[in-house]
Amino acid sequence: MPKFDVTKLNVAIDELLETTTNPRHRFLLMAYSRHRYLEVAGRYEEIFAADMMAMDPHYHFTQAGNNIELSGQDHVKSLYKMWAETNQAIFFIENEDVAVADHFICSGVTFYQQVSGKGLKQGKVLSHLPSFSLHRGEGTVREGVQAQR
Repeated sequence: MPKFDVTKLNVAIDELLETTTNPRHRFLLMAYSRHRYLEVAGRYEEIFAADMMAMDPHYHFTQAGNNIELSGQDHVKSLYKMWAETNQAIFFIENEDVAVADHFICSGVTFYQQVSGKGLKQGKVLSHLPSFSLHRGEGTVREGVQAQR
């Protein structure tokens, strides 16, 4: 079993920050880095501060052959709340590619998430999500977070 080091969570973001000169892109990358640390600490409420997240965020995940989309702060917050309440907020990243544009960040990763066996057994992990679009697809986990300032 591989050893995971949560302190290496944002290595790809840190590397991109070293070469990014656009102030807006730097702001987005720094907010994204902070966002992830707050997320794994279970401090999801702080992620929804006005300087941390767009008013109408859009999350896109491709995982286990499914494409999942969440739109709006209420839907996104319910996902973070469920992860925090079920001790699933802890995750590890490897093989990450990060891209930043004026209004979003996109990350392609190999993603490992702590999920309870009971939750998997009962098949309730996805059932806790608010109305989401579920489409069959291929690929690694991708999380795109739209941001604005």
